[in-house]
Amino acid sequence: MDPIAPAGDTVLDPTILLSLRRLEDSSDPGFVRQLIGIFLHDTPARLGALRAAVGRGDAPAIRQLAHSIKGSSASLGARRIAALCAELQQCGHGGSLDGVEDLLLQVEHAFQEARIRLETDWLSEGLATG
Repeated sequence: MDPIAPAGDTVLDPTILLSLRRLEDSSDPGFVRQLIGIFLHDTPARLGALRAAVGRGDAPAIRQLAHSIKGSSASLGARRIAALCAELQQCGHGGSLDGVEDLLLQVEHAFQEARIRLETDWLSEGLATG
């Protein structure tokens, strides 16, 4: 399974989060919660930097920031964000910035959806204990 391919309308791939949950042990029972917390804390700043890079037309910065967000998103199963960032990364790599503003808006929207799901299903008592 490709970790950055979009999975239909799925905001999050719970199998990835559940796999991470299985890696937890008694010495670090909050491992997944910590990963989610870091993602939710760091991603808005990265998105802000990405927005600034798009505004400047800075293709190398777009490529680097999109790559960073893609990796952290894929590691938590945020497949839609990762797929969109892969597209942004390609735009930055190729130097063609046509459509990057629209892609960025889609990434920002996908992040808000993922944030809500992570907070509701994984940081609350919901699936986080499953």
